[in-house]
Amino acid sequence: MGEFPNKSTQFSKDRQPENRVKRDISSKTILNRFLSIEKDMINPLNGIEEKLTMAEIMHLKQLANAIQGDLASYKEIIDRLEGKTKQSIELDANVEQNITRITVKKRDE
Repeated sequence: MGEFPNKSTQFSKDRQPENRVKRDISSKTILNRFLSIEKDMINPLNGIEEKLTMAEIMHLKQLANAIQGDLASYKEIIDRLEGKTKQSIELDANVEQNITRITVKKRDE
């Protein structure tokens, strides 16, 4: 048996493989890829058969849930359309402050 690792099968500095690209695929890239897949189906809102992406199908499902009375689905749709409502907090506090005034004079004065 030869020596390990076999030097004749290793890449030298001059002899490197072509198109050696490391790809770091993010979750967002993977999700976008699958959400863009199209499927022929009947649109439940208008009854017409059309090509819909997986993302569109998911949105239609959420709309259907909201129409059937799912309050969480309705709230999510409204939040996406109009933005989440800002929460306000009332504070009733008695705050006392002691203010100390410091004056700085120039040396000429």
